[in-house]
Amino acid sequence: MGLLSLRRLFRKPVSPQRKPDIQSTADNDAMRTAKQKVDRDLDKFKRIAEQQTHQEVERLKRIAEQAYLKIKQEDLRRQAEKAQQEAEEERERVRREAERAQQEAERQRERVRREAERAQQEAERTRRRKLRDFWMSLSGREFEQELATLYRQQGYEVQSTPISGDEGLDLIMRKNGEKTVVQCKSHKAPVGPAIVRELYGSMVATGADNAILACTGGFTKGVRDFAKGKPIELIAASELATMADRREDKVIREEQATSPTQISMQSANEDRVTREEQGTIQEVPRCPRCRREMRLLSDRYVKSWGCTGYPQCIGTRKG
Repeated sequence: MGLLSLRRLFRKPVSPQRKPDIQSTADNDAMRTAKQKVDRDLDKFKRIAEQQTHQEVERLKRIAEQAYLKIKQEDLRRQAEKAQQEAEEERERVRREAERAQQEAERQRERVRREAERAQQEAERTRRRKLRDFWMSLSGREFEQELATLYRQQGYEVQSTPISGDEGLDLIMRKNGEKTVVQCKSHKAPVGPAIVRELYGSMVATGADNAILACTGGFTKGVRDFAKGKPIELIAASELATMADRREDKVIREEQATSPTQISMQSANEDRVTREEQGTIQEVPRCPRCRREMRLLSDRYVKSWGCTGYPQCIGTRKG
């Protein structure tokens, strides 16, 4: 083999020159065009998605606002209902309080009316006690009760005895440490000596210091003879009327002796101050018996006044 052949054998092969590929360039252009279209489509879809998302967000926001408004309206409605209910309860409470106040005022007026009636009845009884016919018209039990009232007004502690088992006694009285037993007889005719003897025996048996025999019809001569020299007092209807009259005069003198002018002025000043604070001033009459200031008992139909010194003074006045 010659040198030329060896050179040819070991010579580096030369690659043939490649010719431009027209088909590959066209494919690349098509791919770029397709990619650009895809990018444009993606941008379009993205814009559409963003727009739809924004619209959905706005829609959801409107729904949320409407729900909030509904909740707020419901809350306001409930608050209004609660306020209305509280107002109804307050009106009901005020109505009940007004009814209670009205009932209390009615009860107070009724109490004042009853007090005025009692004061008038007591004044009438006091007036009638000064009459002999009043004592003569009483039953046995009424006679005991009126006599007990008369002696209570004189400062006695009076105890009524039971109807049965009274040992012939009707009243037991105590004053200044002395015990006095009383027997009451509501008879039209004078009583005889047997009654006063029975009373004297009861006085000794009970350890009493004095005894009183009160009889509306009076006493026979034998009764008066037996009572002489003994601690027994005999009281008839006329004497009871005199006692009641003397008792009333004594009460008036005692009340006048306690400086009625000073008491009346003090009472008037206090009453005037109170009424000035309330914005009203009212003239207060004086008691026709003791000249004290009087208090208003009732003004339902006609003003009725009672003495502030009640029960010591039972003076009343109308108008």
